Amino acid sequence: MKRMYRLFYILMFLPLIIALIMLPILPNNIPMHYNSQNEIDRWGSKYESLILPLIIIGIGFFLRAMGKLSSKNETNENNSNEKASITMGIATLLLFNFMTYIFLYTGYMQSVVDVEYKLDFNRAIFSIMGIVLIIIGNIMPKCKMNSIIGLRTTWSMKNERTWFLSQRFGGLVFIIAGLVIILGNILIFKGIDSLIFSLAILIFSTLISVIYTYYIYKKSY
Repeated sequence: MKRMYRLFYILMFLPLIIALIMLPILPNNIPMHYNSQNEIDRWGSKYESLILPLIIIGIGFFLRAMGKLSSKNETNENNSNEKASITMGIATLLLFNFMTYIFLYTGYMQSVVDVEYKLDFNRAIFSIMGIVLIIIGNIMPKCKMNSIIGLRTTWSMKNERTWFLSQRFGGLVFIIAGLVIILGNILIFKGIDSLIFSLAILIFSTLISVIYTYYIYKKSY
């Protein structure tokens, strides 16, 4: 667990450290927002690149608090929820780390090329999101019943059996959804289509998982 916590805190503070290192070589004005056509529609001061890393630190403390709540009744020998929450936190922080590095990279590229440098943010971010979904899907079946993490519905939390079957099914659905999102973004979709496709898969997989919790509840009673 100490190694997991160490990695968690590294991912919390690394974006801010990298942003501070990059600050002197960034141009004074960098891209701060892209429209649906992946075109820059707002520029800002390079110091605005520190905002996201600071937000990530705040997210890290929030995830840490949620992890503590989910594992408050666990012992040192039986800490599966604590491990699951920290792993989910690491996966979430990885996503935000990649977002930070992409923003810094595109900002830096403005200073080394004469033409406007473009990167398909939707394609990059949602491909990474697919990886995060796969990690979460692998963790869900290991979570014991709690009020913070996992596939939590009125039906899944009726008893230990409905909880376990719901997490196992939801985990498998999320793994498949993550793989579909990654392949779709790499091979087919880009720009706004990547956004629509990825969100559609995410919503559909979540809906299917929730419906299954109701089905398994009804089957049990």
